[in-house]
Amino acid sequence: MNLISSSTAPHRRNQNRPFGAGFTLIEVALAIVALGLGVLAAYYLLSSGLDTGQKAGADTQAAVFADSVLSTLRVESEHAAKQGNWTTFWSQFAGGSNIPVAFQEAWDEDLTVQASQGGAIHAIVFTNYGFRADAPTNIVNSALRYTLAVTPYSDRAEALLQVWNCQYATNSDETAFTFYSEYGRMGEL
Repeated sequence: MNLISSSTAPHRRNQNRPFGAGFTLIEVALAIVALGLGVLAAYYLLSSGLDTGQKAGADTQAAVFADSVLSTLRVESEHAAKQGNWTTFWSQFAGGSNIPVAFQEAWDEDLTVQASQGGAIHAIVFTNYGFRADAPTNIVNSALRYTLAVTPYSDRAEALLQVWNCQYATNSDETAFTFYSEYGRMGEL
């Protein structure tokens, strides 16, 4: 015989639901922490991927710039050799004269380079343009700095080009890309 009535009996679990079918507060908290860690990992991967893409673009721009400069020197050297003034060209260029860079379509502006005197660093800053092509926004899109050491000899000229992917750099910065080329005195020998 049951002496305790159902209305006064201590609370019992619901008979229709099996024991342990719900989530406790600790389980919910752990699930939220795990989800948060997953979101943070995805954010880190996304941001590092964007940084890598931006650096790869800047590295490509430095390589294209170096190719443009060294190709220009090769063409100008061959042209000077055919004209019979190879030595004059290299001594004037090593002395600081400017030459326009080939592949002007690749750059937003008329780009000229000059040999560096005493290790001087030259800056090239590319700015964004607004909706009208004649209205620059003065927002820096990208910047390159370079130093170009030219050493003319009687039978060849050597060019050492260092390029940095930034607006501000020093000679001691080890992040420079270094390109080297030699230009023989063809056609005059």
